[in-house]
Order: sequence, then C-alpha cells, then structure tokens
Amino acid sequence: MVTDMPELDAEGYLIEPADWNEDIARALAQGENIQLTDDHWDA
Repeated sequence: MVTDMPELDAEGYLIEPADWNEDIARALAQGENIQLTDDHWDA
C-alpha cells in the first residue's frame, strides 16, 4: 500500500527513478485503470 506517492512530472513519470517499487507500480497502474499481470512483471 502506498501512503505517500512520490513526485511525478507533467506526463506522470517518476521524477526520481529510485522511488520506484512494486507498490508504486501498482498504484500508478491503478490510476491508469491497468491491471498488472505476470507478463508486466516479466518486462
């Protein structure tokens, strides 16, 4: 669960790539109405 979303740029990308983790990925995907699958995680 993400309690504090990291800063994003105007296009919705993380400003600081080091902020990425699986919880952030899930939160960003949910915001875009994308359900992540095993294929997403393999990439």
